[in-house]
Amino acid sequence: MSSPLTTEAQIDIDREIARLELQLIDLKRRRNTLSPISTIPPEILSNIFFLALRFLQVDGDTLEDVEPDVTKRAICAVSHQWRETAFTEPKLWMEIHVRDFTATKYLDLIGKNLREIQEVYVEACGINRNHLAVLHICSISWPLSNRARQD
Repeated sequence: MSSPLTTEAQIDIDREIARLELQLIDLKRRRNTLSPISTIPPEILSNIFFLALRFLQVDGDTLEDVEPDVTKRAICAVSHQWRETAFTEPKLWMEIHVRDFTATKYLDLIGKNLREIQEVYVEACGINRNHLAVLHICSISWPLSNRARQD
């Protein structure tokens, strides 16, 4: 059994760890801003991201093998700046590709980035087990497009 003193000490250490983790995140972001790629304006960076999605089939992959949403997730994982740039660019989120392995949590993330008057193209391929994901993204995007038409 632990004494109250040990528990208090552990809580203090946990708080210190949390504070240091936040400092580390801040330091990494500051380091990333010193990188040459950070000097690219967000407008150009978002166009590069959009073009990266357009050239996925150049290597001859069939539509079933292409995973544009994996590319979107990879772009968002590079840095805070890339994630912010990607999330503020409606063009990146106007096409939604649903596969058997597409997670509902990811579709919710897409739903948060859809604009109220944004047109959305949903492409579902090979969804033998994941047909509910299509219904889920339609439930997210339909109210947005419906509201835009009513105005």
